[in-house]
Amino acid sequence: MTGVSPDGIEVIDKLAADGLIEPFDYDRALHHAERHAVRVEEALLELELITEPELLRTVAELVRTQFVSTEKLAKAQVSRTLIEMVPRRLAERLGAFPILFDRKTLTLSVVTYDLQVVEVARQLRVATEARAVTTYVARPGAVRAAIRKYYYGEVDSFDQLLQPRRQRRTQALGTPAVTRGDYIDVDFGTDDYGGRPSAPQRSPRVAPPARRAPEPPPAPAAPAMVEIADASLMAALNQSPSASVTVASTVAHTASPGVKVAAPEPEPAAHALNVSPRMFLETLNVMVTLVEQERAELRGHTSLVARLTRKLCEMVDMPKDHAFDVVVAAYLHDLGKTGNYHLTPLNVAQYEGHRVQAQKSYAAPMRLFESAGLSDRTAKSLNHLYERFDGNGFPDRLQERDIPLGSRILAVVETYADITASSKNPYRRRLSPREACEAIQGLVGTVFDPTIVQLLQRLAVGDEVRQQLLDDARTVLLLDPDVESTTVLEMRLMEHGHRVLIARSFDQALNILAENEVDLLLTEVDLPAQDGFRFVERCRAGSQPDTPVIFLTRRGDRESVQRGVELSAADYMVKPASPEVVAMKVGQVLSQSRRTQSHGVSGSLREMSLPDVVQILSNGRKSGKLTLTSTAGSGELHFGAGAICDARFGELGGADAVYALLSLRDGEFALDPSFLPLRNAINQPTESLLLEGMRRLDEGAR
Repeated sequence: MTGVSPDGIEVIDKLAADGLIEPFDYDRALHHAERHAVRVEEALLELELITEPELLRTVAELVRTQFVSTEKLAKAQVSRTLIEMVPRRLAERLGAFPILFDRKTLTLSVVTYDLQVVEVARQLRVATEARAVTTYVARPGAVRAAIRKYYYGEVDSFDQLLQPRRQRRTQALGTPAVTRGDYIDVDFGTDDYGGRPSAPQRSPRVAPPARRAPEPPPAPAAPAMVEIADASLMAALNQSPSASVTVASTVAHTASPGVKVAAPEPEPAAHALNVSPRMFLETLNVMVTLVEQERAELRGHTSLVARLTRKLCEMVDMPKDHAFDVVVAAYLHDLGKTGNYHLTPLNVAQYEGHRVQAQKSYAAPMRLFESAGLSDRTAKSLNHLYERFDGNGFPDRLQERDIPLGSRILAVVETYADITASSKNPYRRRLSPREACEAIQGLVGTVFDPTIVQLLQRLAVGDEVRQQLLDDARTVLLLDPDVESTTVLEMRLMEHGHRVLIARSFDQALNILAENEVDLLLTEVDLPAQDGFRFVERCRAGSQPDTPVIFLTRRGDRESVQRGVELSAADYMVKPASPEVVAMKVGQVLSQSRRTQSHGVSGSLREMSLPDVVQILSNGRKSGKLTLTSTAGSGELHFGAGAICDARFGELGGADAVYALLSLRDGEFALDPSFLPLRNAINQPTESLLLEGMRRLDEGAR
């Protein structure tokens, strides 16, 4: 999963509030949108959870406009003059397609799927000769099909969208149609620009038909797959030669150096326990998360180790099947190591007590999973975790490249995760990513592999800057005395990129707030001693007057809900609630919070290149002014909703300044998110600017 909610989540929230979709369908649509990287609207239609008229009527109400059906848009005849009025790249970036232009009033009409219709209209006014822009909404797939049809000449671009609908109409012949909402019957005119029709009269709204119980999905042809936190690893594994993992025997085992022994023949299908790689890792993730609940300082530790391990495996170009085995080792590395110490390579290298205990328990994970048939790579990665780069480790005193690569990666990542996420480390406080990298750097060549440490520094500092630029690494205080009900929720929140602090009582929550900055309060009402309402009142009167609050509680009575509303809660959710839905709600509330626009970011171009910074801001649709200083001079890049609107570098301006700035390799950058560009002087997609800038750099280097 990602830390960002799917585009269009406001639509499904309104549909749920209006009773047009069931909670089960809500979850299905969100999972489908994330898994297939589509907007929520498309997920709803692809899963046939709602009809297009119902969907578009809801979207139109949400943004206070009218809508155009896919069928109407497919039949539209739009002139070449009108198409040329809105450049293709601008249409693609905004997700907007022109349908009318009134020459008398200079009013441009477009269809779009972007819910920020005011911003779409503003950018179109800046980029075209239109004095005013009228926006209508349409299905995202329909807008893209119109762009492909008129800008790329794909005359059959609508066929895929319309064909299934025609089939359903044929099957439902004779069934009375139910009308909800207004289609926009646009008269596109006969001249070059068309004529703007008067607004159609609204047809009366008819109550939706009673929903039938959802039909059970067809039985899958392959083992079920479960979404996990390490989605990009699974994307890589999907390209792996093996499509599934057999728990009893995963890979061939090595009998002796250089001699491979084939794995035993698989058992008959009726007896073999086959699971997908996704389910295998998800099972490990859930299992380890439950184990970590017993030690507060270790909550989320293994998930972090596994995530960083996967990223480092990618950075060293490790084969996909090898990476899978090392990530399995990352999930298992702490299991069975009982005692008061958390045995990291750093602790074991510095303290004799830790070393003695580690020598007794280093093989515990292999013993626990001996009957599971761990792969040879997984076993070696675990067995040699405490080897040292200088050869003074154990159990075999291996050194340098003789230590398995998986072990070298795990040693660095395990240490980094411990000193950045737990205060019970040798430094007695959580270190920042930069401080942690400096601490690990001091043991390069003795305990740690210099190459792996260098890669971690690049990864850790890059992640820190990326999170600051996107401002999406938020801290959530989860106050709930029920350990069982919050375990999976905590895991889901962390998968969405949030830092989670757990409190089980009123007083414990106040102590956490005294020591930490928190971006959202997620609380149960029923607490020991004092209730959640009193806790929120205390926060409002103290250090958290504006912090968003979500109540997640068993209390669903009218009085309790009203009390939550009076306390200005961002949401009031009644248990049982899907952990995934709660995590989505948390992300939505945080994205709307004013706190996400509260500070600037600075960094070094040595740590993160300018193209990387630009891509992060573009993908995150961020606005602001990026100031760059170097020995070659100073410059600025102005961003509006992720697009580069203007640039300055010395005497250069516009696109030429962008190309010149992209050549900078050394210097500092600073982002001012409060800056809003007044105009778009470039009017080119960010991707095109980057590609052209890189092309010019390549030519200059020849």
